[in-house]
Amino acid sequence: MSETKLPSWDNGTVLLLRSDTLCHLAAVERLYVKETEPSKLGDYLIMDRQPHPQRKYEPSSIWYVYIVRCRDSSYYTGITTDLTRRLAEHNSVHGGARYTRPRRPVTLIYYETASSRSAASRREYQIKQLTVHGKNSLVRQKKS
Repeated sequence: MSETKLPSWDNGTVLLLRSDTLCHLAAVERLYVKETEPSKLGDYLIMDRQPHPQRKYEPSSIWYVYIVRCRDSSYYTGITTDLTRRLAEHNSVHGGARYTRPRRPVTLIYYETASSRSAASRREYQIKQLTVHGKNSLVRQKKS
C-alpha cells in the first residue's frame, strides 16, 4: 500500500500515514481524529495531535515518592506530584491504586522528594525492592 501525504494543519505539521499503521500510531502518539475525508484520502484519516486529557504535569514539577500503610499493615509505594490529592484518591471510593482499594484506609508514613519523574520512578523501584524490615528502617530513619 502506498503512503499518502496529508494536508498540513494550522501548526504546519504534515503526516505521512499508511492505513495499517494508523491505529498503532494513534495509540502511541496520543493522536485524535480531527476529521475524515474518505472521498479524498481513501481509508486515511487526518489526525490532530492533542495533549492527553488526563495526567497533566509540568516537567519542572517536584515529584514525591511515598509509602502508605494499609489497613492490613502492608505497604504500598508510589509516586505523585501532589501528595494530598494522591492520598485522598487512595482513600476515596472511586480511586487509588488497585492494590490499596480493598485495604482502605491507608495512612501516609513516608515520603521524599525527587527532581524529576524518572528520578522518582528509579527511587520507587529501589524502595519496592526493600524487604519489610528495610522499609521499616527507612521510615524510622526519616522520623528521627
